[in-house]
Amino acid sequence: LQILRRTSPCHPVRVWLEDRAKHIVHNLATQIICVSQAVLQDISRNYGIPESKLKMFHNTIADPLPSLNKAKGNSDRRHKLICIGGMSSLAKGQDVLIWALGILKDAYPDLSAEFIGGGKLLMDFYKNLARQLKIDDRCFFMGALPHSEVLERISAASVTVMPSRTEAFGNVCIESLAVGTPVVASRVDGIPEIIRDSVDGLLFRPEDAQDLADKLQTILSDSSLRERLRQKGRERFLTRFEQGCQLEIQACWLEDLVQKTLKGRKNTG
Repeated sequence: LQILRRTSPCHPVRVWLEDRAKHIVHNLATQIICVSQAVLQDISRNYGIPESKLKMFHNTIADPLPSLNKAKGNSDRRHKLICIGGMSSLAKGQDVLIWALGILKDAYPDLSAEFIGGGKLLMDFYKNLARQLKIDDRCFFMGALPHSEVLERISAASVTVMPSRTEAFGNVCIESLAVGTPVVASRVDGIPEIIRDSVDGLLFRPEDAQDLADKLQTILSDSSLRERLRQKGRERFLTRFEQGCQLEIQACWLEDLVQKTLKGRKNTG
């Protein structure tokens, strides 16, 4: 696997070996924690794991807002987008956002986007696409950045765009909700479990650049909508994805699981 990983992430032998490894691990595990309902259903369906062995807990994070440096870049957030994701595969959908920016370039001549993420496999492809659409002066490829700086840049943006083709959960979504930046994301996998369409963010059809452009135009042209989504998103984070409010629930589940396991061993012993 290590040799194949250095050659191609989509090598058929590597894909087959990793799939076999997942089958073994999933079937040997006594309990599997999934980060989203979408992942839970995928494991149950594709690996034949009974749902009694599966438990779903969404990822949570500590509230970053109190320690956020607000001194950077908060002057005018209206026409600044941010897109975060690795650039080693098409899974994060940065190309979909670039196409949407091309659609909006005349209506919003000052609209720009920062692309943050490591990996160089597709960097030239994305830059060439932006150049062909004549928006290369509006697309800024920042590479990988320290997490603290990423949070500051999210906070300074008008909208976080998550155009993923596949996404088990989407930590970028909850980080954006946490710092009060509205999210426009694709309606795929675990993302709709975080972002409720038109409640605390906007969802668009996966791989549909026109639909993404329409959603961006909706949110960019309506300051009251942005403010409502910002407030609702922050509330959503504090009640559902803030680490402190979920720790007790997870701890109780783990304690109950341990007690059941010990009782089962005692009965069989």
